[in-house]
Amino acid sequence: MKIPHNMNNITSQRPFFRYRPLAWLLLAATTPVMADDYFDPGFLNIAGDNSDVDLSAFSQAGSVAEGEYTVSVFVNQQDTGQYTLNFVKNAQGQIAPEITPAQLETWGVNVPQVPELKHLPKDLPLTDLGTLIPDASAHLELGRLRLDLSIPQVAMQPALSRNADPALWDNGIPALMMNYNLSAGRTTNSYNEGLKTRNDNLFASVRAGANAGPWRLRSTITHTRFEYSGGRNESAGSQSRTTFTNTYLMRDIRPLRSSLQLGETSTGSDVFDGFSFRGLKLSSNEQMLPGQMRGYAPAVSGVANSNARVTVRQNGNIIYETYVAPGAFYINDIQQAGLSGDYDVTVTEADGTERQFVVPYSSLPVMLRPGGWKYEVAAGRYDGNITTSSRRSDFITGTLVYGLHNNVTLFGGALLAKDYQALNAGTGVSIGDFGAVSADVTHSTAKFTSENHQNDERKTGQSYRIRYSKSMMSTGTSVDLTALRYSTEHFYNFSEFNSQGYRLEEGVSPWTLQRRRTSFQTQLSQQMGQYGSLHFRASRDDYWGSDRTLTGLSLGYSNSIKGVSYGMNYNIDRVKDNNNHWPENRQLSLNISVPFSLFSYGQNMQSMYATYSVTHDNTGRTQNNTGLSGSLADGRFSYGASQNWGNKNQVASTSLNTGWQGDKGSISAGYSYSDSTQALNMNASGGVLVHQEGITFSRSMGDSVALVSAPGAEGVSVNGGSAVTDSRGYAVAPYLSDYNKNSIGLDPATLPENVDLVQSNVN
Repeated sequence: MKIPHNMNNITSQRPFFRYRPLAWLLLAATTPVMADDYFDPGFLNIAGDNSDVDLSAFSQAGSVAEGEYTVSVFVNQQDTGQYTLNFVKNAQGQIAPEITPAQLETWGVNVPQVPELKHLPKDLPLTDLGTLIPDASAHLELGRLRLDLSIPQVAMQPALSRNADPALWDNGIPALMMNYNLSAGRTTNSYNEGLKTRNDNLFASVRAGANAGPWRLRSTITHTRFEYSGGRNESAGSQSRTTFTNTYLMRDIRPLRSSLQLGETSTGSDVFDGFSFRGLKLSSNEQMLPGQMRGYAPAVSGVANSNARVTVRQNGNIIYETYVAPGAFYINDIQQAGLSGDYDVTVTEADGTERQFVVPYSSLPVMLRPGGWKYEVAAGRYDGNITTSSRRSDFITGTLVYGLHNNVTLFGGALLAKDYQALNAGTGVSIGDFGAVSADVTHSTAKFTSENHQNDERKTGQSYRIRYSKSMMSTGTSVDLTALRYSTEHFYNFSEFNSQGYRLEEGVSPWTLQRRRTSFQTQLSQQMGQYGSLHFRASRDDYWGSDRTLTGLSLGYSNSIKGVSYGMNYNIDRVKDNNNHWPENRQLSLNISVPFSLFSYGQNMQSMYATYSVTHDNTGRTQNNTGLSGSLADGRFSYGASQNWGNKNQVASTSLNTGWQGDKGSISAGYSYSDSTQALNMNASGGVLVHQEGITFSRSMGDSVALVSAPGAEGVSVNGGSAVTDSRGYAVAPYLSDYNKNSIGLDPATLPENVDLVQSNVN
């Protein structure tokens, strides 16, 4: 186009617009054309550099120049991780990522079932998904460094298969790891004439392990110590005990989707009652199976009237101990891998009062999908610790569970020892909308020998069991477990056979060795939306040769209205009296918590609460507790103060509590004071990971963890605050899902000013 030198001269001679029919006709017949955006490379010319620069790729929206980019890949809106991909022009002249069939399979595409893909080399770069997978497309958002792949569902692997592909499992790095838990307390009692006694308690546990390739070494070390300084006519004394339990070497057997364990472990409880032993066990691992339920461990709940010590025993071993503040408590972080057996819980108040109750630990109805199976084969020597000694019988056992195609599951097994044999057979049935139920029978033969074999006895018996569970999501009802069992007089399970005739370990509940005749247990919960929630747990056992019945019950209701939360609980447990007996204790309690945010908008008031609780038991005693509690520093620092008094000459006491939840562990302390008793306690817990680059401290860790290495990046938040990098840039993501995809990410907003991330997220 030429521009006239003198536009004014043209316009002065004649009007600019004139009616020309032919010109208007030609204009109407012309198709409008718009030029592409054009960027002049001359603006990039620096110091006379006249090299050609091709900027044509940026003339189209969303286009990029060819080259390598590190992008987050999303397949059907699901994050698969960050990858460095090469972007080139495809046959259509468009910029597209080079993706191999192997990568597509990793991202969940069912490559063997796509005709255009299944015969291609696994490492062949592909640039046009749409021609290979109909209706597939790729879209890059350069500003977010995000690549979205849209793949029709018919070309994708089933979701369960994608999430549990053994090819994606990572054995991890060599490392030493441990969780530690420490609780200590001192109680001083004052009596008339200036006499004083002092009790010191210490409990320490370490769950330690080592990882090397596919092998896992694990062991639990516990140490308990009790010191007593008596009155005028009593001498001081102390007791201490250190035990190594649950020590084993384990590895996966991937082709069988199974695990092999050598050492101290325990049998499962789906078929026979579980028991501890030393030996070898090969069993299918449910965590390797897609869509299966993970392991179950019951929560422990109750009400403390003061700064109380909660001790949890399983199979005679103390597996957990901690101190809790006055009021209702709920403990759901008990980690003791591989053990089976009910929890015996002892609550020791600051004044020495002891209460005991049992939390049933039972398996759910045995159900598998059609064609599903699981098994267990074990051989070794019985290693229970309920009694001071036992028969320690050598044994071999095997169990098998198989799911049929008509919503029926069959299971059974055999347990063989020199003087003991047991056979089991049962079935589980899915009854659709009504849940699942299983029933089985166990036949046992036990021979009890005497020294001269003159009084040898052979006893046979049967045990019948039925289990039921149901979760109704639409109504919010969950029947976690209901089980009923009846055993004939001469039935012995393997633990009872090995413990018969031996003395109980100190601290074990006195009714543990009695053989149960009937047993009933149930656990239910009901969510009622704005009307709160209801939970119920009950158990009742009676025994052969005794008129004793053991009843446990916990019934609770909780709700919240405009921030004011309240709850009611009814509990039945056993309380220790002065004659070392354990009469039944029935207790009704009410608690209420009122937030200060109702009265003030101040920041410090948002996490402060006034609390009140009252308990009334079957002896007519009423305990009242009122207090103040709250937290600071985004909930990391907690505090509380309370006053406790009663109606029947109970000693009034004051309690103070404080705690800190840090990135490298947690610590808490409590103090109680009354006219006759002073009690001080402390809890601490955390984790330690030793790796090739040094030592990293963390919160208590799960079975699977990830070590984050970001050199030079101190104080960076990991996975939304579950951990923070230390001064060297290391952190531990403490809880991962076994045999499943886990996403580990750093928060760029928390990066130091002089640090850039090459990659912020890894799967």
